[in-house]
Amino acid sequence: MDCDPDFQTPTTNGPPRIVSFTMPQLGINPLITSYPLFLTPQFFTELHARKGRPPEADKTHGAGVHSDHLEQHFRITERLGRGSFAEAFKVQSKVDGRCYAIKKTIHPFAGYKDGLNKMSEVDVLWQVGSHPYCVGLMAAWVQYGYMYLQMELCEAGSLDAYLEDNCRDSSLEEYRIWHILAEIAQGLKHIQDLGLVHLDLKPANIFITRTGALKIGDFGLAARAPVSNHDDREGDRTYIAPEIMKAPTFGKPADVFSLGLIILEITANVILPENGPYWHKLREGDLGEIDFGQEISPALVDLVKSMLDPDPDMRPTVDAILGHPYVAQVCAAHAPLGALSVVDPQDSGL
Repeated sequence: MDCDPDFQTPTTNGPPRIVSFTMPQLGINPLITSYPLFLTPQFFTELHARKGRPPEADKTHGAGVHSDHLEQHFRITERLGRGSFAEAFKVQSKVDGRCYAIKKTIHPFAGYKDGLNKMSEVDVLWQVGSHPYCVGLMAAWVQYGYMYLQMELCEAGSLDAYLEDNCRDSSLEEYRIWHILAEIAQGLKHIQDLGLVHLDLKPANIFITRTGALKIGDFGLAARAPVSNHDDREGDRTYIAPEIMKAPTFGKPADVFSLGLIILEITANVILPENGPYWHKLREGDLGEIDFGQEISPALVDLVKSMLDPDPDMRPTVDAILGHPYVAQVCAAHAPLGALSVVDPQDSGL
């Protein structure tokens, strides 16, 4: 989820107060219940079997008053961020004592179709499952029309915040950039091997674990490939691939383009535009204004340029990226290490 930087500082005066919303009327939307409706893999199996038709009401819960599942089972310790559609909190479970991130929608479902659209993120996350380079889902539920996602906590924040703190005056060392590329590419390969596309790859959606490993998160726009341009899945314009704006369908190469822009941003230490002439040049394959610097190897520059080819068919696949000699060397030699952990350049092999 996109996080407002104003909300990324730890709470100092106790847990933040969750704003109370007017509860939507029960009975109109079968996804709006007073009790927590758990969005398990079995729930989506049954939903698909019913071809999206509303589920039968769970009469075992009755129509009585039910406690708030979040408040009953978790203690909020920190507000992590807030975006247009959801807010995130660091919580500690009252059951197992562990810390998690919980993402909650700001507004309740506007209707049944709106609920199905929002719940598709949970369906995708269950498909992604547990992976070293993707943020894992632990549980998900809906209560009074608000959706909650209990996620693996990445204690070190986002790659976006890391770059803001560490790249103000100069780019990262090249060996570290290769590590970043290798870890994101491994997560992306897992996603694409499932037949999915992420469609919103950007530093704000790459999260960092305590050990410095990178994990792809925020699957709110993810879909099964190929995707129609009528499907309204346009991600952040700063990192969007050109074909999403004009092609009738798009797929896996769109994620490769976004990854290329992330690595370009880090390598050249530039601020990418949201629109304008420079924005168009990047999507036309014109990198003439980019100064990579003499310290960056031609191998990295060439790989970035190939990932940003305007023609999706000409971009390397994720498998080709992982098969690049330098990337493959990183994956083989440093699998246990995080991209942003302390690594001796002489030991990196690059």
